[in-house]
Amino acid sequence: MSECQAKQQSDETKETQNNKLVAAISLLEELGIKLKLKRITVSTACVFFHRFFAIRSITNYSTTDIVSTVLFLAAKTEETPRKLKDIINTMHCSCHPGEPPLPFDQRYFDAKVRILQHEQLLVRALGFDLEVEHPYAYLVHYACALHAPPPLVQLAWALVNDSYRLPICLVHPPEAVAAACLDLAVRALEYPVPHPRWFHAFGAEAHAIRDIGHRLLDILEPSWAS
Repeated sequence: MSECQAKQQSDETKETQNNKLVAAISLLEELGIKLKLKRITVSTACVFFHRFFAIRSITNYSTTDIVSTVLFLAAKTEETPRKLKDIINTMHCSCHPGEPPLPFDQRYFDAKVRILQHEQLLVRALGFDLEVEHPYAYLVHYACALHAPPPLVQLAWALVNDSYRLPICLVHPPEAVAAACLDLAVRALEYPVPHPRWFHAFGAEAHAIRDIGHRLLDILEPSWAS
């Protein structure tokens, strides 16, 4: 195999893995809604998911099992626990529309054992560090400082939620994510701010704001880029 062919194959493999990650996060968020979990719990589950697959290959694991596991663990961590049977059956019904919940048969018990085993693996992979700091509190603080109107805050909040679809949380601290999302909302709604780089007052760096903004624009509708 030539070097060019090897690179192409590597790029295709990476793209396939990225597509699986994006699809898994979409499934995670769908299950979070069906389980009526708070957004903070879903966001924590996303962080656990990204942290796990930053050191593990997604090709070696069932994404449905890992999604179920991170939701189960995040729900306990954020003190919004859900019964394991509810998570198993919500996942089953999402993956097999039209089918009834699983009875307490071998398939159910196999799924339960897998999730409990994956939970132990996940906790070890996370280094037993289950504390997650999110951008939301920073966003509220920055928005108050800018006297941002509710529509602007709502848009920025939605952008913070969107940021969890990508492993941005592994690259940038939550205060930078909050500033970048608010800055993107400011520019989208053309809201007047004291200075184009208002975020410097809060210690955020321009290169971080740009990087986060570009990553978010890649997954948003084309109209955002205009």
